[in-house]
Amino acid sequence: MSLPVLPLSLPALATVGILAFLRYWNDFSFALVFISDPYLKTVPLSLSIFATGYSTDSKLTMAAMALAVIPTIIAYLAFQEQVMKGMTAGAVKG
Repeated sequence: MSLPVLPLSLPALATVGILAFLRYWNDFSFALVFISDPYLKTVPLSLSIFATGYSTDSKLTMAAMALAVIPTIIAYLAFQEQVMKGMTAGAVKG
């Protein structure tokens, strides 16, 4: 008799998927080095155009950051239960 591995590992896989999404969504250094086309820039790389070496438009930067964080909040709220299950699955002694 085989154990149903996939249903048991679903919370852990969902947690890894969500954390990987957030890592690549917030990637700055890889995109800075390899992406030169302005249409392919990631969100943090696009936000960096608001700050120069001499000045920063704080109001515009904060407004853009508020809009940029919306997809990550939606992703977390949609998968909140899976994240909590995945985080606590390995913490139970027994």
